[in-house]
Amino acid sequence: MNTGVARITASKDGKTSNTVTITVGPAALDSIKIVRTLDNTTVTADTIARGSQRSYRAVGVYSDTTERPITATWVSDDDTVATPALPGPATEKAIRVPLTATNDDTAAITVTSTEASEVSTTLTITASNRELVEVISVTFDQAPLPIGSTTQAHAIGRYSNNDEEEISNELIDWTSATPAVATIDNTGSVTAVTKGTTTITATLKAGAQPQITDPAARDASATLEISDAVCTTPLRTPAYEASTSRGGLICGALGGLGLLCSTTGEPEFVIDADDSNHLDLNLTVSLLGDSLSVDVTPSGAATTFPGTQPVGFVVGSPAGQLLAADVLSAVTVTTLLNGEEVETGNAASNTLQVDLLGFPLLPIGNIPNEAAAVFFQPTQPFNGVRLTYNSGLATALSSLQVYNACGTVAPLPETTE
Repeated sequence: MNTGVARITASKDGKTSNTVTITVGPAALDSIKIVRTLDNTTVTADTIARGSQRSYRAVGVYSDTTERPITATWVSDDDTVATPALPGPATEKAIRVPLTATNDDTAAITVTSTEASEVSTTLTITASNRELVEVISVTFDQAPLPIGSTTQAHAIGRYSNNDEEEISNELIDWTSATPAVATIDNTGSVTAVTKGTTTITATLKAGAQPQITDPAARDASATLEISDAVCTTPLRTPAYEASTSRGGLICGALGGLGLLCSTTGEPEFVIDADDSNHLDLNLTVSLLGDSLSVDVTPSGAATTFPGTQPVGFVVGSPAGQLLAADVLSAVTVTTLLNGEEVETGNAASNTLQVDLLGFPLLPIGNIPNEAAAVFFQPTQPFNGVRLTYNSGLATALSSLQVYNACGTVAPLPETTE
């Protein structure tokens, strides 16, 4: 049900009743549930090893039965047992148990909504004397990371009872192998500097966890890709796979008739890490209805994008300068969920957009200056995306180069003359 005002009258046998006005306001926050970020499990109590931390998310439950993350304050009744890692209201908060905490001691974390202070809940944390056995991995809240953005790195450890959870930053020294690409501070906050890759390493501080004597068990690393500022989340192999298909009389039913309807290069060029690689879609016919498509879909378990940011592709033209009008007339972008079509952006519905990325606006690594981002704003979740290149008299394009599939796109800022 939408918010707004409705006026209701009843009529019968030529007689009309008085008007009743009904005002529907926004749904009210009824309660809060706490979700453990590690496994998306709703919890009211949890156990955390001394010297480690876990992240939790506050989710509001509303009167219309909808649920969504909310901003809340997080307050402990005993900071010597468990305490929020950082001060201030937040949707997600890491709860840290100090090394000095006593085994089996408990603390109550009160989580209160900032939009409705009368709505709160309690998360009970118990300290455990499990010992850290080794540092096993490094994870990131967001990867790839766009230039100029920040993300949080997490050091994951294995404990004596085989639990795996985040190690408190007070025990970790963070380093970036290539600070020119991305830097990291002592809290694990990563800042993207320029396009490329770097290795982020988490190492136990000297003197911390002395029971771990094997140097190989005292650190772990992960590679972080820094993406350009337009294709902010490139869909990469091996998490994704790419395939092509044909449609229409010549491309589809007649198999393309050779060079009249063809592809050059491998579909995997759209999802590999080399931005100079591209898949060419060639349509040298002008018959309406013929098309070539490239689908990028998960190869296994992959991210489901919520549909809150634009999605699209980076494309180019072998003929030289690319015109926005040509792209709009020839291309559609469709989101997919488990291989099924969800939404389509196209020129007819005025939903498709094109940002020309030519010099001096934004040359992207090895992608030529004639490249463009073609994208639309979805409204529903998806985990795959399709670009369809359509033939027709309205476009001057006979070939389209497809460089990258982008789970999220950051449009270029508008400029004024």
